[in-house]
Amino acid sequence: RSRFGSTLLSFVCCLRASACPAGAFGEREVIAVAMEIKKLSHGGSDDLFPTENRLSGRGVALVPHACELGVAGRQPANLKDRAQGLWRGAVDASDLLGAAVCVASTLAGTVKLDCFGSLASCDLEPSALRFLRRAPSESGDEGEREDKLAASLLGLEPSAFRLAGQPGQVLSHDGDLWLVPGASGGFDALLQLRPRHPVVAKPEARCCRVGKHGPMGVMLETWSEVPMVEFPRLLQLMMGRHGSQLSAAKDARSGFLVEEPDEIVVFHCWHRVEGNEAMNSDSISLEQLLWLDVVDALAETEPCEEELVPAPRIVFADEGVTSRSELLEEEKARTGFEDKEVLPEDAPRLASLSFLKQYVLPEVMNEEVLLRLMPDSAGGGAVVRVFSASLSDAPALTSAASAALLASARATPLPATLDDLFADDVDFRVPPPWAAPGAGPAQDPLRLFDLTSVILLNERSGLAMAFHCLQAEDPCAS
Repeated sequence: RSRFGSTLLSFVCCLRASACPAGAFGEREVIAVAMEIKKLSHGGSDDLFPTENRLSGRGVALVPHACELGVAGRQPANLKDRAQGLWRGAVDASDLLGAAVCVASTLAGTVKLDCFGSLASCDLEPSALRFLRRAPSESGDEGEREDKLAASLLGLEPSAFRLAGQPGQVLSHDGDLWLVPGASGGFDALLQLRPRHPVVAKPEARCCRVGKHGPMGVMLETWSEVPMVEFPRLLQLMMGRHGSQLSAAKDARSGFLVEEPDEIVVFHCWHRVEGNEAMNSDSISLEQLLWLDVVDALAETEPCEEELVPAPRIVFADEGVTSRSELLEEEKARTGFEDKEVLPEDAPRLASLSFLKQYVLPEVMNEEVLLRLMPDSAGGGAVVRVFSASLSDAPALTSAASAALLASARATPLPATLDDLFADDVDFRVPPPWAAPGAGPAQDPLRLFDLTSVILLNERSGLAMAFHCLQAEDPCAS
């Protein structure tokens, strides 16, 4: 800053001392010429880049860098813009994995979630991002070309990593990281961020382009949401529970002025369709499609009608495979004995299926779900993958945030009676001294709810059936 100030000051003094007519140089011209002088005098050093375009953190110092791989990295200039480009620098770490963790932690706030157009919170904590070793099947021709350019730039054969979030999460960026040992310890790093095209559904049908990595490259498929009217008994179950809550709220015998739902049930179904005339968006995996379905299902529930879905709290898990017999058999018939020991790796899947059977009766499961999930053309013994989703604990308010919330509540109290609102001396031309509804820090709309999602996927038949249940917790329970 001081060098730039002295250069600009000396240049302005020279202009004033010259015989140039007044007004020949404007402020923009002076700054532009001064920047060129600084660029030439310092040999195009990294000080040319604004501080906000750098990526820095614990043991990490990355600056924008332009080369054959792409343009110099930059942070977004407005709300619609996204960070993109290349950064190069040093990472102070003892091993490769530690260096990758350090770089990933610096991307919080730059890389966010893509939530399928749902109204959801997309900010990620530093611990939610990670770099994974890139498999050879994930590189392709373009990846091999970039690896060669990175090797020529860094001087050694680098270790390549790809950016990822927690299981199922869809990130706003694709990221590549190349690391080589540094000459004086640590690692030299080259980072590339590419904004993804947002996952947006077609207006006439909710569709997504799904990519599957294999030995022959990426195979693209189009998956579309199935209207629930094709599953009348499941739709009746979903709407029946909502209708029973409405009728209970109107029943005067309930004794409550407001009756909030204790359970909210949502069913979704996706299937593979022919053709790949998809949307202008990047492909996602099947796991990411199912994670997006969980976000969309929460957005349909009453607590999130006017609030942001806490998407970072969704914990998505793969629980293995199941069969037709396991889906239809009762618990005792399947285990043989009520107290028979269950293997630890099978316990999560069996718990999810038992929860699902509490709502979907065996005849409904057989006639509507399995008829399309496991048709005869797919083979009667075909296996079905089981996924689950739940909500992690809501983040607690820090002491500083709690103190600020208490101070705000004391500074702007609520009216005690109607006379406070409609007193004779109230001047409606000025803002009222009372706190507005919903004032203060936004709270998690699902902090008093538990989510249980069970998703059945058959890749062979091309169908996924998702069951989501949101259950209210007792706020007085310890």
